[in-house]
Amino acid sequence: MKAKESKTILVVDDNEQALALVKDALGTRGYSVLTANRGAAGLTILDSKKGEAIDLVIIDLVMPDVDGAELASKILAQKPAMKILVMSGYADDVVVHGIVDSKNVDFLGKPFSIRDLFSRVSALLAVTAA
Repeated sequence: MKAKESKTILVVDDNEQALALVKDALGTRGYSVLTANRGAAGLTILDSKKGEAIDLVIIDLVMPDVDGAELASKILAQKPAMKILVMSGYADDVVVHGIVDSKNVDFLGKPFSIRDLFSRVSALLAVTAA
């Protein structure tokens, strides 16, 4: 069953296959999905969409130019209420806990199932600002 969503999600991952997989999966749920293959490109998209709502940012933790931890910090400095889902197959607890410190930020370990992706995305989007 295809859910009708009206949320916009930005996915930032330097792995083109992972980026396409997440974009396609979220698209099947009706989400509007923007993509960036580098952290700096993700910031550029966020800056260019200031008048438009981006409801969630999904970030790969390990990227070559601006890594996920730095990207999440920059996003939260500009938009403290932004919802962020950090993905990685390489994250150690110290790095993850440095980012995942609020109800608006969650972590999804790679590899993950599409069901897990949908579950985490739905949970984050359901969180209301305090």
